[in-house]
This record gives sequence, C-alpha cells and structure tokens, in this order.
Amino acid sequence: MKKLILTISAFLLIFGSAYAHEGEEHAPVRIEDDFNLAYPVGKSDEIVEYLKGKYIDDQSFAQNLGPEYSSSYGDEDFTDVYFDTRNLDLYKRKAGLRSRARVDRADPGKRKELIQLKLSGDDKFSDAGNTG
Repeated sequence: MKKLILTISAFLLIFGSAYAHEGEEHAPVRIEDDFNLAYPVGKSDEIVEYLKGKYIDDQSFAQNLGPEYSSSYGDEDFTDVYFDTRNLDLYKRKAGLRSRARVDRADPGKRKELIQLKLSGDDKFSDAGNTG
C-alpha cells in the first residue's frame, strides 16, 4: 500500500558520537533534515517511477554531492514505538523519541532496528530550551 505522504531525507552530516571517550569504539551518528511532500491519491506509482529514474537509475545527482554519496531504493515495512514522559515533555518541545524496526520486503529476514530522537526548531542542532 502506497502512502499519501512521501518522505525524502537529506543526510547532512555523519560524525562520531561526541559522547565517546578517547579510545572507545562508537557508532556514527547520522543527522537528517527531512520534509514531506503531499501528492494526489492514485499517483504513487507514477511518482515513485519518476524519482527512481531521476535519482536511482541516474546517479549523477548523488555523485555531484561528493564521491562518498550514492542513492538507492528500498521497499520496507516499519514498526514504530514512541516514548514520552508522563508530562509529555517531548511533545511540548515538538520532539519525539522512537524505536523503529525495519523489514526489507525483498528480504524479510533482513531486519534493522534503531532508536531515534527527533528535534525541531532551535533544538535541532543545539540544546536550546533544555531546562533539565
């Protein structure tokens, strides 16, 4: 089933965790800035084919960003669980904390999981507004 909202993520920066101690192994942190595009019902297949042709079949857009960039297409099912405090502190800050499990439809045995904190406004790249 196709969704009415199409999400496109632009990967802005990949860097090591600022909280890692010297000499410790740590996973990279990915910062994304994403936006949603609404489109008419019934146009999903046409739009997906256009985007695949423009950004997947033709890799020039990604390669122009730099040699380490590429683009790919995937069809995945997501299961999300969201968390907040009893006082809805994250909601009040227009933030969200979720656990996401992704399963690749082409290879159902391939499963990825992550914990994601989404921030908005001034909180996006700093901790402005954090009172405690």
